Amino acid sequence: MQVDRDNHGGRDKDVCVYSVEHHDHWSRDLGTLVGPGAFGENLTVTESYESDVCIGDVFTIGQAEVEVSQPRQPCHKLSKEMGDLDFSARVIELGFTGYYVRVLREGVIARGDTITRIRRTTGCCTIDMANGAMYGKGSNRSALAELIDAPALSEAWRSTLGAREQNS
Repeated sequence: MQVDRDNHGGRDKDVCVYSVEHHDHWSRDLGTLVGPGAFGENLTVTESYESDVCIGDVFTIGQAEVEVSQPRQPCHKLSKEMGDLDFSARVIELGFTGYYVRVLREGVIARGDTITRIRRTTGCCTIDMANGAMYGKGSNRSALAELIDAPALSEAWRSTLGAREQNS
């Protein structure tokens, strides 16, 4: 169940995915155990890094098929949950945001299911690159235009980045 339906869920953000390796980092950083679900993710996965996952990549997980649509945007609620007002800013700075997927084919997913990339998008724009474009780190006009043109990019990000491109 999603409490904040204005900012969470919807066709482009069916499932939030986060890497368990990031939990390990945050456990060390915060000095307390940070486990699955701590970031509000629906799926905690292994070895799924923002530097290797692209907008438009398609994966099978169990019987389901999903497509990457956008990075997760950590907000003040995450900072509040972690008891650290700067926490969301640190997540963004490190790029440990996780990402959202849209469901292309529904199916049962169970703990331990293998996640298999079945399609890598052409002209790959990684989650790291998308975060750079959104948060002004290492992005340029051509990278921004490439991201906006990515067919699988969520409408919310396309709108935000499109407005930014027009104003620059």
